[in-house]
Amino acid sequence: IYPSFEGFEGAGERKKVRLELVGLVGGVPEGLLDGLEAGGGAGVPRGGGVGRGGVLRIVVHGEWANGSVERYSTTMLNAAMLVMTCTASASLAAGEDFANARVSIEAKQPEAAAPAAETAPAKVELDAPAAAVRFGQAESKWWSIGAGIANNGSDETDLNGYGSLSYFIADDVEVSGELGLWYYGLQEDVFGINPNMVFRWHFLNKGKWTLYADLGIGVMFTTDDVPDDGTSFNFTPRAGGGFTRQILDSGARVQVGVRWAHISNARIGGDQNNPSRDSIMLYAGLIFPF
Repeated sequence: IYPSFEGFEGAGERKKVRLELVGLVGGVPEGLLDGLEAGGGAGVPRGGGVGRGGVLRIVVHGEWANGSVERYSTTMLNAAMLVMTCTASASLAAGEDFANARVSIEAKQPEAAAPAAETAPAKVELDAPAAAVRFGQAESKWWSIGAGIANNGSDETDLNGYGSLSYFIADDVEVSGELGLWYYGLQEDVFGINPNMVFRWHFLNKGKWTLYADLGIGVMFTTDDVPDDGTSFNFTPRAGGGFTRQILDSGARVQVGVRWAHISNARIGGDQNNPSRDSIMLYAGLIFPF
């Protein structure tokens, strides 16, 4: 294959290229290429008695952007060779005269894609924080911790720490399971554990703050008799009231209350063995959504 090509400027930034290939076909059986010399095959070497050669001319037209002619010329030459071979083979097989055969290939490079419009950076939206659960909402759950101090009007002072888990069975009405730990300042140090069930009604709920009243009952297990001449197992009824106030956006609240705290054994040891202990208790704690 003997290629030659010439380039000339086209419109704008594009260049048109004309590739002309002259192919020598040899090794064809005798008698198949008769008359080719007259058609442009003169001077073509013969195939040493095996066959004769012919001339096949292929003109390739292409259009490319400036600077890419060399890159595409090889591709187009290869394509032209393939066309020439196929054309020559078909013509020879049919016994046709293919001298000066001219095959034109029109090819255009695809238009350059328009530059993609600049895309604004994707806006990443973080999930907004979940809204705080409304305190007092039915089916909401809360937990709390706190401490209190109680006095029965004498020199005996009792200390309490507690933790609880609450569930609102209806709007502003909660049931709470509470576990308290006690220290009783009697003649000897006495410690106790006190599970309770508390029912609390927030009769005034303004969102940020509430007022409530509550009732409860529990049992007490102590390391010694409470009072001194009583038993180590007692019941602990209670009644009181207080308020809560939201202090954080998460819904956390502070709680302050006062209650009557009673201890007695409900006469389980007989009428003569049922001393009681009544105190006024002040307590404070923190409440958190569960």
